[in-house]
Amino acid sequence: MFVALWLQLIEMNIGVILQNTKKINLKSMVGNKLLVKVYGFGSYFNGSKTFNDIDILIVHNSTSRKSCLEAISLKKGLMTRVVKASITMLSKSEEAELKFINKASAKYLLSYNGSNLSDIISIIETIKPTQS
Repeated sequence: MFVALWLQLIEMNIGVILQNTKKINLKSMVGNKLLVKVYGFGSYFNGSKTFNDIDILIVHNSTSRKSCLEAISLKKGLMTRVVKASITMLSKSEEAELKFINKASAKYLLSYNGSNLSDIISIIETIKPTQS
């Protein structure tokens, strides 16, 4: 009986535990690294069978030195690992002013936290259209 009650308690609280864990992880990510959002746009991300380059947009938090350096670091990593990458970088305020995401029909890929470059590249490769 005690084991059954204990299991019910665990089941009821597992969602709360997971939510709290996610909050802690997100707080530590934000504290350690600035979040930079990565988007894809252009023919590669719109399903075209032919494309000349892979258009990637990096949107960083501000025009502060730290934010710009984070975006530049990501850009360098992408340029070395994504063949045909063409990368545009904008601060959040520049993107809002230009409405670039909307105008380019950019697709959100992932937020960069300083250690998940491989995840971003995996997403780009997964989207890869079939070239004829």
